[in-house]
Amino acid sequence: MAATMKDSDAQVTYEDQQKINRFARTNARLMDFKEELAAKEKELENLKDAEEEFMLAEGDAEVIPYQIREVLVEMNVEDAQSALEKAKEVCLEEIAALKQKAIYMTKNHYAPIGRV
Repeated sequence: MAATMKDSDAQVTYEDQQKINRFARTNARLMDFKEELAAKEKELENLKDAEEEFMLAEGDAEVIPYQIREVLVEMNVEDAQSALEKAKEVCLEEIAALKQKAIYMTKNHYAPIGRV
């Protein structure tokens, strides 16, 4: 078994190693984009769930707690719903942009090796 391993040792040129390194870096960035996309899709799901909760609690309270980043503020129902709609729109735009970047990176990532 060791003899066959020695026979199949391949010499890697500097140019080949540079291509391998570029491929690895691009692959890592592509994986980062995919993780960020999954996080944004989860955020959108949470925003949709919050919207459903607003609909259920619409008549119950005049003031609703609303989280803006790390701060919890009290807003009236109309303001909270408009803030939620704006957050959903921003999230959808970010998801669309991330999907476009992922498609572009995938095409450029696999094109040099003949896989698209």
